[in-house]
Amino acid sequence: MKEDYIARIYDERLSTLLSLFGGVLVEGPKWCGKTWTSQNACKSELFIANPSDNYITKKLVSADVSAALTGNHPRLIDEWQEVPEIWDAVRFEIDQSGQRGMFVLTGSSNPPKEKTIHSGTGRIARLRMSPMTLHETGASNGEVSFARVISEAPCPRAENPLTLLNIAEHCVGGGWPTNINTPKDFLHELPLQYIRSLLNEDISRYDDVERDPVKMEFLLRSLARNNQTLVSKKTLLADIGQMSEPTLNSYINVLKNLFILNNIPAWSPNVRSRSRLRTNEKVRFVDPSLAIASLSLSVSKLMGDPETFGFMFENMVSRDILAYAEVINAKVFHYREAMNQDRKELEVDLVVETSSDDYCLIEVKLGAAQIDEAESSLLRVSEKLAAGGAKPPRAMMIICGTVPYAYTMKSGIKVVPIGCLGL
Repeated sequence: MKEDYIARIYDERLSTLLSLFGGVLVEGPKWCGKTWTSQNACKSELFIANPSDNYITKKLVSADVSAALTGNHPRLIDEWQEVPEIWDAVRFEIDQSGQRGMFVLTGSSNPPKEKTIHSGTGRIARLRMSPMTLHETGASNGEVSFARVISEAPCPRAENPLTLLNIAEHCVGGGWPTNINTPKDFLHELPLQYIRSLLNEDISRYDDVERDPVKMEFLLRSLARNNQTLVSKKTLLADIGQMSEPTLNSYINVLKNLFILNNIPAWSPNVRSRSRLRTNEKVRFVDPSLAIASLSLSVSKLMGDPETFGFMFENMVSRDILAYAEVINAKVFHYREAMNQDRKELEVDLVVETSSDDYCLIEVKLGAAQIDEAESSLLRVSEKLAAGGAKPPRAMMIICGTVPYAYTMKSGIKVVPIGCLGL
């Protein structure tokens, strides 16, 4: 391990995948630590997008893609999508050698599908990285294991080290590794620069298609205002103005392919029920700091707007849950039924499906005053699922911001402060 390397929750998972597959694709947003984590696991490396040599490496590999493959294994090829032909060359090399643990490819965008020939299925595994969780940054004490509490394991009584102000600061600064030691007054600067780079360069450089940065900025603001909701395209189009639905779809796809958006799909349990389930994705930014930067919010503004703060907190919690789920090979969904005759909806913020086909229901609440409401909601959903023939959830959890400690309610629902949650 490199001396200055900050351990990530993905380290063991990457090692496991390298032992099972010929290559691993490590993907995720810029600046989330993909390269550092991959370097730590590799014995040789090649940086395609290195500007220090006037992009000679990129030009060389573009002329002869085999030049990217020469080196000790595992070999890191960073930002491979700059020369998309690398994908098929790596896949072919793995096929020819039959070896495992040969290559690690990193990428901060998904190239258009027509630029690669084969999917890499069975040869190249995928590892999706996010910005750092609160436990990785040291903000959470990690005394409550996510992997354990989504099973039937008891919830330890751990004390919450975070205040409401701390939580706001972590939402604004995000989980970016280079922001760990940034003074609090400047935590917002990195996410702001990220958004500026996105608007001025990335949205058009992605596939060499010119896109209007002003319209993209309007779209980002609308998505940020509707962060962690099932926002309709009609609402987004009304916010942007003078944009067709196909163009909107293309702009959203770019944000997904640049890993700015990491939406949560709907959960469809196999139950006998007449309830109509919402099937659209819940919009979410890969990190709350990007949504906050899109709205030009500060810590004080966030503290003064409890409703927006609640959605950004949910965004931060979902970031951490998705990261933990990736490491334990679980999947994350949301659940919502359409309104019934009483004009009420049943919903669950997060549903975690494990590889053993169990599931956990999770509600996210910023304040302690909302815990009883969350408990009632979880119990209603669980009863409704049981009435439809579903097996009961393995666990139910409420993840909070300001409760003083973790505990288990009489109903069996576990209440966990985000400041205590770890892998």
